[in-house]
Amino acid sequence: MVGLAERLRGSPFHLVATHTHDNVTKNEVLAFLRANGVGPHAPNFTVTKLGGHPKVKGNGILVPYSAVFDHRGKLVYEHMSGSYHGGDGWTMIEHVDAKLAEVPAIYVGAQPYEHASTLAKKIAMGRLAGTVAKIEKGRQTPEAEARAELDRLHAAVKRHRDRAMADALALEGTRPSELVASLRKLSKALKGTTLVADVDAKLAAMEGSPGLAKALEIEKGFWKTARSWNKLKEKKRTEAAAARTVKKLEKLIAGSEDLPISETVEAFLADLR
Repeated sequence: MVGLAERLRGSPFHLVATHTHDNVTKNEVLAFLRANGVGPHAPNFTVTKLGGHPKVKGNGILVPYSAVFDHRGKLVYEHMSGSYHGGDGWTMIEHVDAKLAEVPAIYVGAQPYEHASTLAKKIAMGRLAGTVAKIEKGRQTPEAEARAELDRLHAAVKRHRDRAMADALALEGTRPSELVASLRKLSKALKGTTLVADVDAKLAAMEGSPGLAKALEIEKGFWKTARSWNKLKEKKRTEAAAARTVKKLEKLIAGSEDLPISETVEAFLADLR
């Protein structure tokens, strides 16, 4: 495991080693590792004690036990690593190498992904002097190393755009007004870049939809009614009051049952009924 961490230092790989011996302290384990070539601040090596994972079952005292997670945190392999328990450490290493080959380019390079993601968000929101347009222009540079870094940053901005669009579209069934506002904000931030086309296309489809005006009307009426109902004290939540609220909401969504916002209203109605 020490050798694996050393070999993959500089790669998008992190080793978490956990020990299960009650009579050995974490500091003693660290001292042993340092005596065997692992520095006190190895960038890709973390030591814990009595650690575990909810999806890794039955390891108990059967060690060494290995689990491999991909770049999204998904468990992709688990098995005994030591031959005493019928395991094969080489198989685990093969899985690590295979998953590293699949890692998207944005996870590889001088900038750790999370840092690049934060920087990308600031750039996409216009909070830095640098802009996406300048990044795209810079990617035309003949210098391969500089272009590679700009490509990674551009990929991070694209990932931010995709996440922002997904977050906005998730509002369609509850807050269509916020969905449109979010898409407009994103479109403004990415104006003049190649990344704005998908945003503008989705925004045009939304704004050109005949159901948008009705969805906004339902949204306004529904949340007003829902707030009024939720403010009622328990003793005032009578069957008659519930029936009036049901009738009002049924009238609000009549003829618009296919709109996503109507599904939210229907769920509220189901509780009232």
